Amino acid sequence: MGLKFMVNVSKIPPVGFVSQGEVAGVWCRWKGKYLLLKRAAHKPQGESWGIPAGKLHEDEDPKAGALRELLEETGVELSDNQLSPVGSFYVEHPDLHFIFHIFFSKFDHEPELNIDMEAHTEAKWVTKEEALDLPLIGGGMALMDHLLEE
Repeated sequence: MGLKFMVNVSKIPPVGFVSQGEVAGVWCRWKGKYLLLKRAAHKPQGESWGIPAGKLHEDEDPKAGALRELLEETGVELSDNQLSPVGSFYVEHPDLHFIFHIFFSKFDHEPELNIDMEAHTEAKWVTKEEALDLPLIGGGMALMDHLLEE
């Protein structure tokens, strides 16, 4: 199972790139595994897996947006100093271009998750190998390659 369109992900803006929005997310690690959420079927790219993330509000700082999205989607509340910037990625879907700001947080113990069931149906802590067996959100495999080389 996979998505039927190409998604380009790069660390530098592609020639002619015009962003139609910004997204922020948190790359969470616990015991060598990473948190992925399964999108609800009614959402765009439904039933695909990705990190906790979402659109930034108007004039919202990317780090504040990442913290807000993590709390909204998982119930996990972190302070500003518990996130480290990974970087910003330029994502080109066939009909949508956006900047994806990603932050990292490592957990010493498994956080209690309270998944927003309107947006997601499942959460898993997975290794890279397990993640690659899941139907990842468009660009998810390319993002994972970038994230795991950091």
